[in-house]
Parts: sequence; C-alpha cells; structure tokens
Amino acid sequence: MISVTVARRTVLHIVLGLLPFAASFSQAVQYQKSYEDAMAQAQASGKLVIVDFYATWCGPCKLMDTEVFSDHEVCHELNNKFINLKLDVDAGGKALAKKYSVMAMPSFVVVDGSGKEMTRFVGYMNKARFLDQISYAFSTSYLGQLYATIKQGFEEGKLDCKETSTYLKLRRSIGESSDAILDSLLAGKLPLSHDTECKDRLVLENATRLTGSAFDYLMARKEESHFNNKLKAMVSMSMTAAIKEKNSDQFDQILSVAQQIAPSVEEGILAEGRLVPRFYLETKQRKEFTVWAERFIPQQVLPRLEIGVEQFAPLFEEFMRLYVEHVNKDKSIVEALKWSDRALAAHPTSNSYLLSARLPLQIGNNNQSILAAKESKVLAEKKGEATLEIDKFLAELE
Repeated sequence: MISVTVARRTVLHIVLGLLPFAASFSQAVQYQKSYEDAMAQAQASGKLVIVDFYATWCGPCKLMDTEVFSDHEVCHELNNKFINLKLDVDAGGKALAKKYSVMAMPSFVVVDGSGKEMTRFVGYMNKARFLDQISYAFSTSYLGQLYATIKQGFEEGKLDCKETSTYLKLRRSIGESSDAILDSLLAGKLPLSHDTECKDRLVLENATRLTGSAFDYLMARKEESHFNNKLKAMVSMSMTAAIKEKNSDQFDQILSVAQQIAPSVEEGILAEGRLVPRFYLETKQRKEFTVWAERFIPQQVLPRLEIGVEQFAPLFEEFMRLYVEHVNKDKSIVEALKWSDRALAAHPTSNSYLLSARLPLQIGNNNQSILAAKESKVLAEKKGEATLEIDKFLAELE
C-alpha cells in the first residue's frame, strides 16, 4: 500500500500526466489505433491498458460488444480509468496474441505502460462481472492505489487546501465527480470551509456544472473577472456537451447563463449570436437556425449597426455567411438582401458587399451579383485590402 506521504509527493505528477486524458462521457468505448499508441498513452497517463483480443468468428466476442461494451457505465469506466485496445487475433493482433499466449477469445489482457502483464480475464461475462474484473484491475494498479490513499487522507481530514485541490483533479481525471465534495465544502461540512481563499480556489479549479452550490457561488461573484472567466469556460464546456448530446433543454440553460454573465445588454446579445448558430448548425437543425436568424438579425443586429455600434459588423457578416451557406429558399434570400442593403447603408465594408453579391446568385440574378462584387472590389482597393477572393468570384461570374 502506498503511504500518504508518498501519495502527496506523487499525485501532482500523476495528475499532470492525466490532464490530456480528461474524464470522458462517450457512449462507446474509445480504442487506440495501435499497440504503440496505447503504450504511449499509458506511459503519459499512468493508466493500465486493457487489450481485448477477439476474432470475427467468435460468438462470445460479439455478445460482449452488443451486451456489455454498449453499456454507458462500462464505457465510462473503461474510457476514464484505462487505455483501451481491441485486436483481431486473425489480423493485426496475431503477433501480440502470440506474445501474450492468448489461447481463447475473448481474452482481456491488462498490461502496464511497459507492456508487462498485470492480470487477465477470459471468456464472455455479463456487465456486473466485467465491471468487477476491471474494478479489481484498477484497484491493484499504481494509479488505483494512489487514488485510494489520497482519498483516505481526504476522508480523514489530513489534506490541506492544495492537496484537496489535487485530489479533486485526480477524481475528475478518472471520471469521478467532485460536485458533492464542493457542495459539502460550501455548506460548511468540511474542515476547510472557513477558508475563503481555499473555497475560491477549489471552486475555480473544479466547478463544472451550471447548477448547484458551486455555480451559485460563482454567480454571486460574477462581476469579478476570474469568476466571470470561469463561468465562460463552463459555458463553453457545457456547450460542447449539449451539441454532442443534441440536448436542446441543456442548450437553453447555457444560453440563459451566458446572457446573465454578460457585462452589458450588447454583450448578452453577442453571446446569443455566437452560441445559437453554433448549436443549431452543428446539430443539423437548419430549420431552427433559419427561424432564429430571421428574428435575431433584423431585431437585434441591424438596429445596432444603424446607430453605429460597429462591434456588430463582424457578427452580421458572419451571420450572412452562414445564412448564404445554409438557407436556400427564394423568399429567405430576398429577405436577406433587404438586411444586406440596411447593413451596407449603415456600415459598408468590402466583405459585406461580397456577401451581398453571393445572395442574388441563389435566385438567378447574376447582374446584381456582379454589381455588388464590383462595389466590393472598389472599396477593398480604396482601403488597400486584398482582392484575390473578389477577383476569383468575379471571374466565376463573368
């Protein structure tokens, strides 16, 4: 068993190695491409490698894939606590199957970063048994023993603030939540609860959810730059998850938070403008994007351009670029041309003229496109800007 003293000296080094391997919530087991890649990942992270030796003709192997490796809990444990490799013994895995004396399929050989076998388990097993096997493998690994030791130190109240911070990072790196610990800290149930500086540090380093005590703690101090920056980082992280899961309810919450932490009305509008198109387009909700754009652009963006709020000009140009790319109904294009005319009257740029030139093409009005493109070139030359893209567009038209 690793001593608490050794754990304190070692855990930060291990955590730093684990940082590139942040907790994964994938619905599928994440496999490395090769044995060499798996060894490199294991050496960098301190994790063990589970090599799944299988064959295409192996019935039990197929059952493991459909009944066990499709389970969310199994995927979570494998992706967060191990490096995973799947090898066909009749194809690319022949040499390694021979090296590890694999005689039956499926065989799960657990090795460290040097390739040394630590344990193995063979044959089909249900979810519960498989989880028991990998739990035991993790508990006997150096990383598992290290985690158990520092966890015990925390539960016995022996860790200072810095060590507690490291413990929470280690938890996250192996897929264990730190939310309950933060909530207990903020509720005054932990020895460090009286230390405001420590609470600040632990919340800033470990809060991940846009709900709960840690989030409320951040929101109460959102006017302070480092707390505001943390909230923005949490919004970005949650946004990535919402897109991946195509979760509209989660996205609505993200958008609400982004607008609440904005320092001004204009910043709140800009936040909406950055988040909504990304969510709708990356989740392939083109219709929803169109409905939103046809409200947001004329009601929020154009009025601000017309009164000289120039920070909305790049946003408008980006919206028009997305609109041209993703919306192709004639009625929508006609409406977008009206927006373009308003924007050009308020804040003409070569980019906005060029975007305006692309719209008429979609309703067959080449002459209007040529005129707008020429205006774009005149303005670009006047301001000393590059005209290569404009020249290419004109050449295609003419």
